[in-house]
Amino acid sequence: MTPRHAFAATLAAVAAAAPAAAGTAHAAPADPAPKAVVIGIDGAMLDRIGEAGTPNLDALMAEGSTASALLPEDSPTLSGPSWSTIATGVWPAKHGVRGNELSPNDFDAYPDLLTRAERDDPGRATFAAATWAPLTSTASGGPVFSAEVDEAVAAPSGAGDDWTAERTAEHLAGGSADASFVQLDEVDAAGHEHGADSPRYTAALEEADRRVGEILAAIEERPQRAEEDWLVVVASDHGHLPGGGHGGSSDDERSVFVIARGGGIPAGAGAEASIADVAPTVLHHLGVPLGGDLDGSPISAGS
Repeated sequence: MTPRHAFAATLAAVAAAAPAAAGTAHAAPADPAPKAVVIGIDGAMLDRIGEAGTPNLDALMAEGSTASALLPEDSPTLSGPSWSTIATGVWPAKHGVRGNELSPNDFDAYPDLLTRAERDDPGRATFAAATWAPLTSTASGGPVFSAEVDEAVAAPSGAGDDWTAERTAEHLAGGSADASFVQLDEVDAAGHEHGADSPRYTAALEEADRRVGEILAAIEERPQRAEEDWLVVVASDHGHLPGGGHGGSSDDERSVFVIARGGGIPAGAGAEASIADVAPTVLHHLGVPLGGDLDGSPISAGS
């Protein structure tokens, strides 16, 4: 077994033994260091998660805030526009992405959340990993996350979400790891191939949940975890038709959600939130000043 695979096996065992690794008690210092990770699950639908075996996502929802929403009617139900909104905190009218070809765009005027965090404090450790390559590479007019991000990686062709989750867990397990983003893609693939009503889609959600558990377990195993305040945000970019596919204007295709735990958000909190609120929520937690150019706003602890 290679060291990388041994690391992954250890994380999987921790995640299996303690779903979400979220109930671990830690003595919080007076001023814990703010940290954040955004976990994007492409094509995931909240109502289908409720029907699947997803203990890690269930724990995050129980311990934080959960919001179900519909994309605005003028926002395409496609990955390019929605991930750009999640990353930048503005809708397509500003960031300019209208399809899965990411160029043209206006990311210079509306940069991604990790780039904003870097510009506020270049000492922050920022990281992005994606299975869908345009988010973190030059494929299809990308990337969404700029070259100012300390490390941005895309899964090699055919590697899939296991590679992306493992690479993210390795990053989060050590170092400062101040602000991170990870995108998992295989739920979307199952939706396209089999439909949102299919057993294969449910199985893909359960696999995504396992990977979420590995990522969260890596955070909980950090030697300095007791001195940190971790905000975890999970979001989806669009839904799927029962028979598969998206890109239209039905409620199923426009279905998105945002889960936020940490950063003072109380357990079981309900919230009204859109995917445009993800970036402002993370930036606010990190202490990055919010400009008036953002469409979204931070999910408040009292929502």
